[in-house]
Amino acid sequence: MKSLLKFTLFAFASAAVAAGDKPPAEVFQQSQFEFTLKVPPGFKQTASNTGYFPTPMGNVPYEEKGWDSKGDNISTKITAMPEAWWQQRAAGAFAEAKENMARDPGARLISERDYILGGCRAYSLVVALKSEFKRIDYFLMKPDLRVVMYLSPKEAALTDTACKSLFESVAITPKSSHK
Repeated sequence: MKSLLKFTLFAFASAAVAAGDKPPAEVFQQSQFEFTLKVPPGFKQTASNTGYFPTPMGNVPYEEKGWDSKGDNISTKITAMPEAWWQQRAAGAFAEAKENMARDPGARLISERDYILGGCRAYSLVVALKSEFKRIDYFLMKPDLRVVMYLSPKEAALTDTACKSLFESVAITPKSSHK
């Protein structure tokens, strides 16, 4: 009986650890802001994943999604950053993103801009990488760092309707429960 109890406890503990590999949905609902966007027609969702990303500040929960259409790709990522990141690194997050991009020897910065959306700091990069072009916008919505990316093999796609409508649809508004 004792060994059955030990086995049952071990199995329960293993199941709890396995369940812990996926963060609960509430982790991504902590910001006082609501983030919305509209994926353009014709894009089909091809990926959806959650998990934990190891960082020097501990394992950080993330959620990522992807959509494809005719060779173009849209991806979004939410990372619920720890308080230590907000205190130590958030102020330099956009410079760090640009620096990380510059490390790629094939990368060419086409444009960049800082802006404010819904009271939150945002940063946009348009980059050429060998045979692909991408626009990446970062949004600081404490505790979330949100990223929206449009990727295409054609530079012209970054000024076409799908890409423009995606980024024009992004909205950040106060949640009514936080007013």
